[in-house]
Amino acid sequence: QAWTVISSRAYGSANKVPQEAVPPKVSEQVTSDLIGAFERCCGLKKGSVQPIFTKTQLWGAGVPMNVASSSARCVFDAEASVGVCGDWLVEPSIQG
Repeated sequence: QAWTVISSRAYGSANKVPQEAVPPKVSEQVTSDLIGAFERCCGLKKGSVQPIFTKTQLWGAGVPMNVASSSARCVFDAEASVGVCGDWLVEPSIQG
């Protein structure tokens, strides 16, 4: 499985650093915070998500150019039991 966890604008602003040189301690803290938030949102036990790879990226480099071709604001794969939703699926900006 692969997941992308996106923070709120307020969290991103509070943790902003130069994207060319994210300090390791900042990356570790942001990763820990976002994994913890993901676990809480999914009703998972703290520490149950153990990623094998993480990457901290800042909004400055995020430029969504691809959008869903449907007017539906969600995508669901019944076979994989996974879905995503959000206005960002149909609007080419991180704010949607």
